[in-house]
Amino acid sequence: MDAALAQIDSDMKKVRTHRFNGVKFHIGVDEPYVGWCDKPGRPDSTEYPGIRLPEGLPCGEKSGAKEGLITLIHEMLHAENWDPSEKRVDQIATDMGGLLWRLGYRRK
Repeated sequence: MDAALAQIDSDMKKVRTHRFNGVKFHIGVDEPYVGWCDKPGRPDSTEYPGIRLPEGLPCGEKSGAKEGLITLIHEMLHAENWDPSEKRVDQIATDMGGLLWRLGYRRK
């Protein structure tokens, strides 16, 4: 792993949990997922519910960084509300991620 990827991995490991809609989610990096969010209430693991993002989620202007931002938004939307369809969540995440990208939001 090069130094840049090692730093990204280190930064992501600093964020272990986050609350969405009052529910504490474990945040992790994992392959082979592009992105994954567990539905709250699964009793089969101490890691549930969880949000998983790919190892080395790109940052800055690197290839895949915009898609990584959209993936993160997509999984956060699922964590907040499981009612919308996958198609609707995709559209909302793409719209929000596109605006944030145009405004200059990037992972360091």
